[in-house]
Amino acid sequence: MKEKQKVFSSWSGGKDSSLACYKAMEDGFEVTPLLNLLSEDGKRERSHGTRPFLLLEFIDVGFEAIVVATRIKREWLGRKFDRTFIAELKEFEFHPSGESGEYHTFVTDGPIFKRRIKVSDLEKVYVDGTWFLDIKAGELE
Repeated sequence: MKEKQKVFSSWSGGKDSSLACYKAMEDGFEVTPLLNLLSEDGKRERSHGTRPFLLLEFIDVGFEAIVVATRIKREWLGRKFDRTFIAELKEFEFHPSGESGEYHTFVTDGPIFKRRIKVSDLEKVYVDGTWFLDIKAGELE
């Protein structure tokens, strides 16, 4: 039996990196480790460029996510990232992937995970023009 080629995957915990990791695993790679790049002050460096059709693929292969930050609507916080949410994004004049920080997601389940993350004790916080969902607790189901 041929040993799987080991590769690393860039990881932010969001929809883009989750789908990229999934695709590598589907192509037969062993993804280890996950790489999360941080700047010296501890803030994440992010790459952008998700094509809109990847949003639907992300959902179709079984990933689940919630909105954890937004500059558009407070009501989006904690909302499930699904086809309905994607369809509603069309009324706004920005990239549906939130490429300029209009919203960010947190992946709670998917085909590369053994257990789902159930978040709880949530607080909506407004800081410098952006709403954040402060997740104070969670558990694996």
